[in-house]
Amino acid sequence: MATRDTPWPDGTPCWVDLGAPDIAKAREFYSDVFGDLHAGVPAGTPASWRMYFGAVDTDATVIRVQANGGSVIREPIDHPYGRMSTVADDQGAVFSLLGVPPG
Repeated sequence: MATRDTPWPDGTPCWVDLGAPDIAKAREFYSDVFGDLHAGVPAGTPASWRMYFGAVDTDATVIRVQANGGSVIREPIDHPYGRMSTVADDQGAVFSLLGVPPG
């Protein structure tokens, strides 16, 4: 993932993770379909995709998610790639937020 030092505009799709129980098999499949796979692939996770949306202020965006009936799955944390949180909308669709790295 490229380092970014300016905020993504709120709501901009900015990263995606592929959960895969068999990473080698997932890389083979997606490489055959798309060529290079430009996504995070955490090891040993259930098969799923997770979209990350830009959040200029991750903490404020989490508050807006809750105010609109959504829920917090993972509270905001500082990560080398930025301030992250995982949330769900008011119907249960899970997505993540990514802000600019602190400092």
